[in-house]
Amino acid sequence: MKKKLAVPFLFIVILLSVSCEKEGQVNKCYQVKYISDYCPKPGAALVSFTSPNKDATAIADSKGGIIDYRAALLNVPDKFKEENKIFYVKYNNNHKDMEFKDCAGVDQVAILTADGTSDVDCNHN
Repeated sequence: MKKKLAVPFLFIVILLSVSCEKEGQVNKCYQVKYISDYCPKPGAALVSFTSPNKDATAIADSKGGIIDYRAALLNVPDKFKEENKIFYVKYNNNHKDMEFKDCAGVDQVAILTADGTSDVDCNHN
């Protein structure tokens, strides 16, 4: 009888831990710096995360050391699209089946969708 109860209990614990991880990711606010428009995805903003970010593309130097974390953000309002503009973003990474146009000399980075942007740190709101 104990074995029969253990399996459903374990399944529920795993399910809850996975759903909490996803929820935490969406609700966290990240500081980013605007770099430029992102040519392969029209309308996207190329940004640099000011701290390591597992959803962004790690940019390495010639020795292989990570020097930056970058992503293309969709749904960024124009007021944040100024060179070196620092702002905060909440995002999701539900960007399956994105279409890219070819742009010479532009590396592809992760595509993220902004759910909210702010001039102030949204972790304290």
